[in-house]
Amino acid sequence: MKRLLFICLSSLFLFAGCERKIDIVALPASINPADVNLLSKYLTMPFGTKLLNGLMPTTSTGTNVPVIANFGNTSVTTSNGGTTAITVSITNPGGGIQGYYVQLEGSDIYFQVPYTASTDNPNIINIPIGIPTMTENGSFCVIISVYDNNNRISRVVRQCVDVLKLGSGSLQVNLTWNTNYTDIDLHVLDPSGTEIYYGNPYSYTGGELDRDDVNGFGPENIFWLGTAPDGQYKVWIEYYDGYTPTTSYVTINVPGRSKSFQATMSRTGDRRDIVTITKRGDTYSF
Repeated sequence: MKRLLFICLSSLFLFAGCERKIDIVALPASINPADVNLLSKYLTMPFGTKLLNGLMPTTSTGTNVPVIANFGNTSVTTSNGGTTAITVSITNPGGGIQGYYVQLEGSDIYFQVPYTASTDNPNIINIPIGIPTMTENGSFCVIISVYDNNNRISRVVRQCVDVLKLGSGSLQVNLTWNTNYTDIDLHVLDPSGTEIYYGNPYSYTGGELDRDDVNGFGPENIFWLGTAPDGQYKVWIEYYDGYTPTTSYVTINVPGRSKSFQATMSRTGDRRDIVTITKRGDTYSF
């Protein structure tokens, strides 16, 4: 049976911009993040991305070459079933940015991704990368360059990603965000009326918060290992501590399907309602 590579964009505020349906029979049982070629084939990338063989095109010489810089983070943390956001800044002295190249370091395939400017700052790029649910503990590094309308290519920047193996099952709700030294909290109200969050990490329905992050990037993760009960699940996030504008990514994983949402908050006390999930037997609706 043919494997399905899913590529999409999580770019819409507070409603789904990214959904994948997966041939679960063909998926590998696990992925070691060090196996960068295998991992690359199952990453979720922005809509319109092309997967190409070989190495990324090399940096251009001469004048008016775009400039790219990262934000000094040696690594960011994510988890299986989550979304990691690589944030870079760009300056283009010669013309409009056309897109960027992304490659897992050591891989012999790479991604060509169309450029989408941030609505808040056109010189900032957030690159959302979805991590498969079957990914194990480990790490990988990403190299990125941008190119302009004249195909002039910037230098490469490098960002490493640490992957934590967290709980998944019949339902997994995962939160990550793109700023350090900030605390965003994940909340799920399950069909029993139990609110699962850092102050109440367990529900008798089987739901569990197995990680609460307070220092930045996440992940936070709520999951049902066994069969999640039928009914409605209300998902929201809250800005617990910090004053840095922060983009959060909430990824919902159910058997054979994944759906991602994006929201931006600015300061302590902000709240964003993300999605209500309705489960009936093996059917999930959003």
